Amino acid sequence: MRRSSIAIAVGLLLSVVLSQTALGVDLGLGGNSLTHIRAEKMALEYSSRSVLFSGHVQIKGSTYSMASDTLRIYYGEAFHDVRSAVAKGNVRIDSGNRRATGEKAILNPASHTIELTGSPTVLDNGHQLRGRKIIIHLDNHEYMDPSDPNIAPDDPLLASR
Repeated sequence: MRRSSIAIAVGLLLSVVLSQTALGVDLGLGGNSLTHIRAEKMALEYSSRSVLFSGHVQIKGSTYSMASDTLRIYYGEAFHDVRSAVAKGNVRIDSGNRRATGEKAILNPASHTIELTGSPTVLDNGHQLRGRKIIIHLDNHEYMDPSDPNIAPDDPLLASR
């Protein structure tokens, strides 16, 4: 197997093994370690200040894992300044006893939230929540469907765990 490594200045280390791409980056979503991303392809797009991962994308953080067809990370002035990330296609997020699925997830490092759309579903210890949009709060492990006024704030599905 032929292997090559590329170091990017700003502290990101990108390893390319044949068509597999791996990257360690701080998405700012909690935890004390880097989030590791694996995908078949990676494209750096300077004009949009983004990095696009595609093909069996696997994301592994300290407290969660995520899978999707694509992941685009938007950054600011430097690569380590992650502004947001958008996962699309067959999105699955696992954390402990919880699994969330949808077609699109927007990760927001500033608010430590993940917004799921596209028939989103959260399964949590036998409870299920479905809606048009589900917001997962990573700091307190709460999640909600902001479009459903019938779910009370003290509903067991929304309770902090």
